[in-house]
Amino acid sequence: MEFFPYGNRQGRTVIYFHGAPGAAEEAALFSEVAQRHNINIVCWQRFSIDQSLTGEDYFQHMADEIQTQFHDRSLDIIGFSIGAYVALEVASRLGDQVGQVHLISAAGPINSKEILDAMAGGMVFKLAKNQPMLFSWLSGFQRSIAVLAPKLLFKMLFASAQGSDRELAQSVDFQHAIRPLLTSCFSNYAKGYQRDINQYVQWSGSLKTAIIGVSLWHGTEDNWSPFAMASELHQLVEASQPVNSMVGLSHYSCLYQAIPKICALLDVSE
Repeated sequence: MEFFPYGNRQGRTVIYFHGAPGAAEEAALFSEVAQRHNINIVCWQRFSIDQSLTGEDYFQHMADEIQTQFHDRSLDIIGFSIGAYVALEVASRLGDQVGQVHLISAAGPINSKEILDAMAGGMVFKLAKNQPMLFSWLSGFQRSIAVLAPKLLFKMLFASAQGSDRELAQSVDFQHAIRPLLTSCFSNYAKGYQRDINQYVQWSGSLKTAIIGVSLWHGTEDNWSPFAMASELHQLVEASQPVNSMVGLSHYSCLYQAIPKICALLDVSE
């Protein structure tokens, strides 16, 4: 499994689980702030993992890879969007090796029709849950657009942006940073993306073992992962701290503002 390190290679190790859609290079967005805070952010290209690995085998494979790479070294975890659910599953298999777990714009279990209807990607999740063949076709369609018209794909995905994401989506710098991630996801790793979505829509929220030290960061205007998900996850993981409510922020805008705050918290030199 290919991994990408960013920031200070000699610094505190943080495993980053990117979103879906997304790619390992997502962590490069925070390389500078990680360097400034003596942090080594490592992100695996998990969509490239053998497609025969699903469910328990998929999560255990990632945990084994992390233990092989870092042995008994203490590490922290950050999960973004659907990557937050994957982060929780892997962290529950790493046990005491994990220190802090930070979940940003976390996608929680879809336990009600109201939550599903409130999600900007609700149609995608409905298809994955109830009509997997149509979901597979949709992913193929998105792959074609990613290859032929990446700007159009970006516009489609951010057409329903709310809160600060609306302004962020107009930023040329943001577009240049995110479009390649989306293109890479759908054109190179479509099957891995589909696996994450298919497993996510079946996730009940139960974990292999309990996790301590979980913090949630969530935009109050998030419509990709509605804020109600943060409240439910807070109860699910028995987080010791209140949800960090990022007022006026949505999905990616929360990510951009939460990462520097998290890096500052993890910086032992401060």
